[in-house]
Parts: sequence; structure tokens; C-alpha cells
Amino acid sequence: MDRELGSGSRVGRRAMLKRAGVAAAAVAGTGLAACAASGTGTAGAASPQPASPVTTIYFQVNWQQSWNKTAQELVQEFTDQNFNNANKGVRAVPQPWGNASSVLTQVLAGDASAPAVVSSCCGDFPIAQPMLALLDPLLRQDNLSQSLWSTGQLVTYQLPDGLYGVPAYTACQPLIYDQGVFDAIGLPYPDPTWDYKTAAQIWQQLVSDKNNTHRYGTTMQFYPNNFDGQVFLQKGFGGELMDPSKTVCLLDQPGALAAANWIYPLVWSKVIINRGGTGAANGASALLEGKSVMYQSAGNMLYEAVTVLGTKVKWDVIPMCAWPVQKGTNVNIDYYGMNKFYPNQDLAWELFKFVAGGEPMNRFLIGATLSFPNLSSMWDEWQAIVNAAAPLTKGKHLEYWAQAAQQGYGYGREFFLYDGSAALNLMAPILQNMWDQKMDPAEGYAQITQQVNALQKTAAAEAGQSAALAKAFPVTGNPIAAMPTGI
Repeated sequence: MDRELGSGSRVGRRAMLKRAGVAAAAVAGTGLAACAASGTGTAGAASPQPASPVTTIYFQVNWQQSWNKTAQELVQEFTDQNFNNANKGVRAVPQPWGNASSVLTQVLAGDASAPAVVSSCCGDFPIAQPMLALLDPLLRQDNLSQSLWSTGQLVTYQLPDGLYGVPAYTACQPLIYDQGVFDAIGLPYPDPTWDYKTAAQIWQQLVSDKNNTHRYGTTMQFYPNNFDGQVFLQKGFGGELMDPSKTVCLLDQPGALAAANWIYPLVWSKVIINRGGTGAANGASALLEGKSVMYQSAGNMLYEAVTVLGTKVKWDVIPMCAWPVQKGTNVNIDYYGMNKFYPNQDLAWELFKFVAGGEPMNRFLIGATLSFPNLSSMWDEWQAIVNAAAPLTKGKHLEYWAQAAQQGYGYGREFFLYDGSAALNLMAPILQNMWDQKMDPAEGYAQITQQVNALQKTAAAEAGQSAALAKAFPVTGNPIAAMPTGI
């Protein structure tokens, strides 16, 4: 048996590569192994034979790597050992996280394979929300506190009547950077206490044009035509995207404008490049290809660094620079929710706690995919698991992920209460014009504020009328069949 790590067992590197379907060439020389922690038994034990009759219940798991047959078998085995064995007559079956629209279609159609626990990316949350159960009464029932999860992330899933989702992981985003470039030009490595002024100066010094390749100082979670990664920057300069009611846009206020007036000139002068969309420099490949010296990335950021950069690049981690008003960095906020239409809500809740609130599941996913925990209590353990699974991470400053999460300055996406997708669609062309330097920030943010607030006002009035009609003519019968199909 492989040596113990934490409270579970460690699957050897070769076995994990074979069973999780990770190509050996992708991790050659990285020392990547996998730590599949299980509360009982060993990772190689045979799957239990469930009693008959069996209730089959499906759940989505936020597996950050390729979901193939061997990955599914690995997650199924863990689930058998840690959930199905303890719940006789039940067989939970994992599915990959993904498209909320397809799950909603399954739910509306009464598909028996519709998952009881739903996981998807943040952008799908408004689509999924009609099928998600309100979590507050369930948390109170079991005396569980929302403080189990990062408060900075929960804002995304908090609606006026309560909480409808919890984070699938807490991927606060520091910066990974190429120390070799600093060495080559004789520039000292950044001090971890650096601020936004120092950061801008350093990024400008890193810019170069060589061999027909423009090298940017850094990538940033800052897209030309949407607002996904910009909330943290607004807060850092003392601004906000919206008010607490989520119905009033505040981009025309001084703090938001200060943020825009800092970053857009750096975009226009080709010091900062977006991390998504057209012309982007994405992830670890930006460093490997010489397109950028630093990058801010997504939830698989560490896995990318280990498998793509490996030992080819001398890399390390630096925290996001300090802003003038408060700390802030972007955080990925893929989520877990509970399907309120699953016929056995008690069983769905038990499975939800196992998937979204379980330390064994966190240990398993961290070791297998080098992901980040979703529970605040797991950060003290996280680095040890990662170091054991990927030895080349030893000596890297991984603690900067933990610090942002533990101190609560990772901020994710925010949605306007009414017609959130429509609000983003209104923003998109204006933000694109600002990105293309066809409009200055003051004019662009003023237009966005005016249009979004008009949309919120109109939609609020329509929602009030709909609520009055629903009260006068209550729905009876099958709640699934009564849901609108055009969502």
C-alpha cells in the first residue's frame, strides 16, 4: 500500500495516470502524482455490490480535468467507498459538471438521470436558478454555517430570499510569473507587498517586441466584452458594479471610474492582455510561448503550471498587487446547487453535503486534479496534499492562493437581479468600444449605468405584475410541467 497522506490513501503516479486518463507525455518530468483520499478502504478495492432494490441518484462533480471513462471510474470508486457503502440501497453515480441548460432541459422533461446535485460554471447560474433549492433552511436544519465556504464567493449565489449555491472550489487568483525573464533583463523579482503603481511599472519594463512576438507584462482576468473578472478591480479602487439590492448599476461612481482609468491605458498601450476572447494570451501557454511574463488564470491554473510549464520554465507565484482602497483578486466561482425537483429531497441533501461540503471529497479532488478546496477549513491541509501529489510544487509560494481565500478578498462575478444576461448583453458592445479605444471610460460607464438601470426598472415592474398574477392564479399540479420552457 502507498504511504498515508492526511486521512486517506495515495494512489501511485503510474496508476493515477492510467486510470484518470492523463497522457504521460503531458506530465513528463513534472513529478505529478495523484492523491485520491478516501475515508474508508483503499483506492484499489473492488466496488461494493449494492443491495437490491437500489435507488440510483445522479450528481455532477466539479472535475476540472478531462472527463473520460477512466476518470468516471475513479470518481465512481471513491463514491462507492465513501457514500454508497454508508447508504445501503442507494447508488450515487457521478456525472461531469457542465451545461446548466441541458440539465434544466432534463429536469423539465422528467429525465430520471437528471442530477440531484448540480454543478456548472458561474455564467450558467441564472439559467440553473429556477431548478435550485433554497439552502438556508437546510443549513439551519443541520446547524451548518455559511462560513464553511468563502464569503466573497457566496455573494454570487445570494438572492434576496436566500442562498441558492455554494462554491465548487475557491480558486482565488494570484499571478504565476516567469522568473527567467526577470533574470535575463536583470530585474528583481516582485516584492509580495507590491502595489498597483509598482506593478504597472514592472509590467511596462517586461514588455518587448522580438521575433515578431509582442510580449505583454501580464494577462489579466479582464475581458473586452464582459464583466466577469472586473468586480475585484472595482472593489480594489473603492467602487462597485451594483448596489446591495443588485438592481442599481454604480459604474458611473468615482471608485469604478478610477479603476477603469488605471487599467484601460495599460490595455491600450499593450502592457496588459485579456485572458479570454479574441487575441487573448491564455494560461500557462502565454509564458511558454513568450507572449506574457505573468498570468492570472482559472481554476485549473496550478494544474496547468505543473503540466505545461513543469521544469521548462523557472516559475513561481506572486499575490495580486494591492489596490488603493482594499485588497482584491478574481476568484473562479463554479458552483454546486441542489435540484429542488428531485423526488427524495432528504437523499438529495445528504448527497449534496457529501459532494459540496465534504472534506474527503475535497482531499480526493485536490490530489487527483490539483484543484482548490471549497471549504475554508481545508486550506491548512491543501498545500501538503498538492506537494505530495506534485513534488515540483515544493518551494513554490502556493500560500498566496490560501491567503486570498482565508482573508476573504477573492471576489467573483455578480449578477443583476433582473434579466442578468440581458444586462451583460447591453454592456458588451460598450465595453468592446472602450477596449478598442473608441470610447473613454467615463462615457462608456455612463452609458452602461443608464441602460442597465432602465432595464432593471422595467424588469422590476414586470416582475411585480407577474408576482401579482401568480398570487391570484396559483399553479396546481406538477411544478416541473408548470415551469416555462423558454428559460
